[in-house]
Amino acid sequence: MSNVDGVIVASCFHTGYFILRFLRPIAEAAVKEGGSAYVEDFDKAVDGFCTDYESMMPQRTTFVRALSQVKDANEFQDACFAQLAEQPTLNIWFDPIDPLSSITQKEICDLHFKLFESLHEKDRTSIAEFTSFSYLASLDLFLNAHQQEDFENCVNKDVIDNPN
Repeated sequence: MSNVDGVIVASCFHTGYFILRFLRPIAEAAVKEGGSAYVEDFDKAVDGFCTDYESMMPQRTTFVRALSQVKDANEFQDACFAQLAEQPTLNIWFDPIDPLSSITQKEICDLHFKLFESLHEKDRTSIAEFTSFSYLASLDLFLNAHQQEDFENCVNKDVIDNPN
């Protein structure tokens, strides 16, 4: 498999996960009695995905390309924050770099700095590889944050149900 194929697989899995996560609750609500309002929401989301996908997907590579050669941690953080601020569609629902309110931009930037530093140490130079790993690292960060939120919610529920 070529590096470009790896980007396709990583972006497909990453995007597919967020499509399911975002659209499934809307679709389930739409098929229930009185769910006609959700049908419109579902249609808007699907139309938005189809309209924005082609223009959105290269932005992850643009993000990676802008940061992958920055080796100083402070410069990297400044450049990363600028990328996240200048390209708000980096966080569009089907390809989020910053997917949860509990994940800060600093965490996103620190993750990418460590990732790119590691790839440089392994003499990796392909933007396709950097982009693939960016997808995988972002998804891992998201899943870990989501798991932590689920655990905290369970603990909070247990404390509320049994305060002693």
